[in-house]
Amino acid sequence: MFESRNKEELITEIKEGFTEREVYVPRILGMDVLLALLEHGENLRIIILPPSIFAQTSQRVRDYLERARVSLRKGDISVGRPSRYTEQDTREITRLLRERTPITEISRTLKIPRRTIYYLMEKEGIAPDKKA
Repeated sequence: MFESRNKEELITEIKEGFTEREVYVPRILGMDVLLALLEHGENLRIIILPPSIFAQTSQRVRDYLERARVSLRKGDISVGRPSRYTEQDTREITRLLRERTPITEISRTLKIPRRTIYYLMEKEGIAPDKKA
């Protein structure tokens, strides 16, 4: 697993060499990073990317990996800032909405911005009454 999130540090880390068949890369896989991986990882067979980055991987990189016979897989570990609000917050918002509590009051009570409440509900597939 490579830890560097800065591209230059990541390439330096890769150039130090590695023997793993499977590596986790926590950033967008550009051609420069890909070429370094293929050049310095003689046993490399699988590259794992975070879910959001996996979706952003270019077709050019995917095609190159296919020709190099290296698999690209979507990992389970997300990158980025962790959510500030828990599932418990979402459940509490849902409960208050079912009780027809106005969004403004929910916001004040839970100290969660109104816009964030709408975002969390949209993410959960719940459509609160915007007039509330």
